[in-house]
Amino acid sequence: MTSRGCCEMDCEACCACDCGIMERIRQIRNPLSSGVAGLLFAVAWWIVIDAGVIDGIEGPDYLCGVGATVGLFMFNSISIHQGDSSMYTSGAIGSVGARVFLFLGLLVSFGSAIAAVWVMILHYIEKDNVPLYPGVALCVQNFLILGSSAVFKFGRSGETW
Repeated sequence: MTSRGCCEMDCEACCACDCGIMERIRQIRNPLSSGVAGLLFAVAWWIVIDAGVIDGIEGPDYLCGVGATVGLFMFNSISIHQGDSSMYTSGAIGSVGARVFLFLGLLVSFGSAIAAVWVMILHYIEKDNVPLYPGVALCVQNFLILGSSAVFKFGRSGETW
């Protein structure tokens, strides 16, 4: 007779099973989310470099990815606790400045993603006899960097640092 595993039990028993997996994931949450975010970021730039080597991307088209990267740094340089007015009152402009800087980082990130879609449509879809891969690579790059930024910001817990 075989023992019943977590998948064969009802939902409450599955969550209550003492496998130790959830505790282990909680222990490695920061390195895991940082690694996933770094992997997404590296793959994003790898795709665009590949498109630039294979099909050629014009110089100004790279600015969408550079803007997304700047937005990633802006968005992740402000911790969640600094935006809380009761927790962060010191500094040059306090929590209002932190919120404004966070908003500007999001604005740059989403603006870069919108610009990448616009560049794809304008330079690679509307023109004839132009390969589509560089335009798609620019869009994929920006959305991967945006995802990387979100994973790095919200995947880590601030309790350990």
